[in-house]
Amino acid sequence: VRRLSQGLTGKRDMAGSRYMDDQRILGAYLLYYWPNSYAQARYALREISASGKIGSVLVLGEGPGPAAFAALDAGAGNAVIADRSENALELALKLAAGRGESIGTRSWKAANQPIPNGMFSLITMSHLINELWIGQADAVNRRAGLIERAFEHLDPGGRVLIIEPA
Repeated sequence: VRRLSQGLTGKRDMAGSRYMDDQRILGAYLLYYWPNSYAQARYALREISASGKIGSVLVLGEGPGPAAFAALDAGAGNAVIADRSENALELALKLAAGRGESIGTRSWKAANQPIPNGMFSLITMSHLINELWIGQADAVNRRAGLIERAFEHLDPGGRVLIIEPA
């Protein structure tokens, strides 16, 4: 947990790397960051779920998908998690099976692949944007472009939820 925390704060040498492909780091994420990310998403989803039913959810780049489980707990009809780490996606499937839930997963590399096909009532990006295109001069424009493309995959009245650490 210490190694992961130090890698995502301070010098941030893990931010943007494939840290979730390391089983020990993924385990540390599950123990420390997953509950925090779930709580953040669940809190934000209170307002969204109070204004109406959440249909289908696409969770972009959040590893084992704490926001997906928060959305399901908020009444979402279904959830799809898209991430580049196959290890994280497999863990999400195991978590879902342990809860008797069914989720979808998609292999997705945010930096160079389009957003997975489909239309959704909610698209979440939790702790993703700050890890993309680090050190590139056009990082802000690329990040903004990803967010803009997300709106093309929303049902009428759909929402994009972005949660970032700073």
